[in-house]
Amino acid sequence: MSMHVMAGTAPLAEKRALTVALFAVALLVVVAIRALFVARWGTDLPFWDQWDAEIDRLYKPLLEGALQWRDLFAPHNEHRIFFTRVLGLLLFWANDHQFDNRVELFFNIPLYAAMLAFFSWPLLRRLRGSDLVLALLLMIAAGSLPYAWENQFAGFQNCFFLLNIAVFIPLQQVAFRPVTNVRFGMLLLLAGAALFTLASGLTVAVIIAFAAQLLARDGLLPVRRAALLTTLLLPIAVIGYLIVPQIPGHQPLRAADLGDFLLAWQRLLSWPLPSAPLSVVLLWTPCLAWLLRWTIARHVPADDEQYRRLEIFLVSVAVWSALQGAVLALSRGHDLTGVPARYMDTMVFGGLANLALGALQLRRIASGRWYSLAQLALFSTALSFFATLTIWSFKGGASAAARHAGLEHGKPALRDYLAGAGPAAFAGRDPLALGYPNTSRLANFLANPTIRRLLPVSVRPSLAIAWNNCPALAATGAYPTTPALAGSSGTYVPGLGNSVRGRCTSAPLQTAYPFVRMAFAGYLGEAKLSVRLVSTDGAREVAASPVAAPRESWQTLDLRVPAASFVVEMTDEDPDFWLALSPPVEQGYLSYLTQAVSTWINRRNPI
Repeated sequence: MSMHVMAGTAPLAEKRALTVALFAVALLVVVAIRALFVARWGTDLPFWDQWDAEIDRLYKPLLEGALQWRDLFAPHNEHRIFFTRVLGLLLFWANDHQFDNRVELFFNIPLYAAMLAFFSWPLLRRLRGSDLVLALLLMIAAGSLPYAWENQFAGFQNCFFLLNIAVFIPLQQVAFRPVTNVRFGMLLLLAGAALFTLASGLTVAVIIAFAAQLLARDGLLPVRRAALLTTLLLPIAVIGYLIVPQIPGHQPLRAADLGDFLLAWQRLLSWPLPSAPLSVVLLWTPCLAWLLRWTIARHVPADDEQYRRLEIFLVSVAVWSALQGAVLALSRGHDLTGVPARYMDTMVFGGLANLALGALQLRRIASGRWYSLAQLALFSTALSFFATLTIWSFKGGASAAARHAGLEHGKPALRDYLAGAGPAAFAGRDPLALGYPNTSRLANFLANPTIRRLLPVSVRPSLAIAWNNCPALAATGAYPTTPALAGSSGTYVPGLGNSVRGRCTSAPLQTAYPFVRMAFAGYLGEAKLSVRLVSTDGAREVAASPVAAPRESWQTLDLRVPAASFVVEMTDEDPDFWLALSPPVEQGYLSYLTQAVSTWINRRNPI
């Protein structure tokens, strides 16, 4: 397993278009596969921290006019997640002030793809032939598999993607571009911005300084410029440390002693391989060997510059990943028995950087008695890495499916509570199936009228619908074998059956949302049965048109609202059929789009 890197400007120019095209296709494959998983296992409901950090402390004060700019920098545990909050606010605004976790999940897909691209492109753009194809396939595998499922299925977790982007961009800039005055300032700005992704963003300044020193040592960056950059970066790291909040309740999570720390760090550095010193050696030998060689070497050939820059980029990524592991081992290392899925999107790049670095170093050996042994060791490590990554992905997929099933099972309890059942709706329920570990606090959230205004469509209280003098409608109004649905009405009347006929018009409904969701049962779609949303001035109307009659089941349709004030018109002029409907539930524009995309994908989804 070695890499053939393109040398010279002419071959690079000839292969550039094909490389860019293949790279773009690979990223689109990653996007498509991640979208498939989100459509299958994603949900619009908030989960755990999203109730506190997003709904209660961000969107609620926004709607109440109480949100201030300094709230964007407020601590969330040990972190100051400014950029995650800003992105959340933008999506909340674009979705007509309705929270929807699935909207965040779909937005995070291109964000993740950008993160993957910033890491992969410096290497892939220098490969050709079978090496390029193999590297692209490995990139697709690393970017598509759901091993880090916690980040993939909770929109709030994009802070990990933002942190990775905040380190890959400056490392690219310092490693491959001349450090002009503008770029110098940009590096400082990015290092400062990284402090507001996660608390461990303080390591970004450290690793940029580290890369600058490697470049200066090899004559690829002026020594004085590297020294000045380092001098200005290290205070940023110190500031990052000083602004990390100290959470007393988290002290028991910290590594208790050096042995505790080293054992936790070993687990993190070994991942995805089994936790063992041998796993660390196998996975991290390329980085350690490069650093040893860099320490001993005194001269670097001029024609080796492109390789050295790429190697320095990869070494810096690997060292940064190891630093992240050290920070996590220190802050969460006590009795750490496994690697939590939310950390895997950071640790995976340490392994990938080491594998790529090992392949580049094989190019230097090229032949000799050590070449075959090194090639076998690297191939075995790479095979083990992706095999165990696949195993972790099966576990991640199972966990994502279980959470999705639990939350779907908990939705009726949330709707019942909002409909007036009170705390009794949560009796006997697993709190995490409701999306929050404390049902008393969850009840406080749901009792707040502002929070009720921003809930997602799947649990949001419906608009109160009143029918004007309509004897053709009955409460429930569905054939007895149809599952009960709260608030429904229809034209099937016990004792009279389908024979009831008539046209009913609701009292005017008011909404600020562009869409509503309604559920229908019966034979809507037959010639003499119809449901329409009509603006109160009669100028515009939208017809409910199911693909097929739902019969004795409920089928939901997302309908565009014809105007801010509208009525629902229901017509049944056929004595042989019946129809029933639920009150409309308001839906934001992005929620409508992501639901439509999810429905389209799931109809074709093999999972």
